[in-house]
Amino acid sequence: MDAKRNLFRCAAICTLSLSACACPLLHAAAYAPLPAEIPVACLPVTDADTHTYEIELKPEQDRAAQPMPAENTLLIAENGTGAFRIEVTEPGTYLYQIREIAGTDSGITYDSTVYHVTLFVENGDAPDTLRYAVSAAAEGKTDKSEQIAFQDEVTPAETTTVTTTTAAATTEPVLTTASAVTETTAATSATTVTTKKRGLISSLATGDSAPAALLTGILLTAAGIAAVMLLPALRRRQREQR
Repeated sequence: MDAKRNLFRCAAICTLSLSACACPLLHAAAYAPLPAEIPVACLPVTDADTHTYEIELKPEQDRAAQPMPAENTLLIAENGTGAFRIEVTEPGTYLYQIREIAGTDSGITYDSTVYHVTLFVENGDAPDTLRYAVSAAAEGKTDKSEQIAFQDEVTPAETTTVTTTTAAATTEPVLTTASAVTETTAATSATTVTTKKRGLISSLATGDSAPAALLTGILLTAAGIAAVMLLPALRRRQREQR
């Protein structure tokens, strides 16, 4: 009898254990899968013709086993939106990080913001249904973000100003030469003045001067000739007066 009782007890314990292990599986399988969306906005890039954002979602380091989207990266055109779609099958709190993967365009400054996203999944109002909510906060901030948004910027082109300094040519007077020229000019002027002073009469037309002795001789000769020519006339007049 004791052996039968012990066998019955063992069978009952095994049955209860299997039931306890199977309950969570049955409970999990009872929920209808729910597609949850985590929206992302990519803002315009000023002065850029066209621009595409590459956005990545990954689980927090300690939550690697939680549900993930079929594609964990999105390509979103500027001034556009996209969403990560994750299928959840049971209640839970799931944590993710969302960031932009920086590109290689040297003319673009890529947004370095990292968002920490929480996906809350709980029982819905109807049996075997789920509902969810999403909240996000930028890294380093305590306030919740109104949206998960990224904005890249065009990097201003570097302007290089080349300043060329040209030394002004400086001509220093050659004092020795100038003095020589000045002295020569002064000597020439002095010579000319001295030459002019040696004559009594100067010609205004040519600037030449006649020697005083020559002119005096000419005048005396002319006076003598005039006297000789006038002397007979004077004698004749004297005889007529008598």
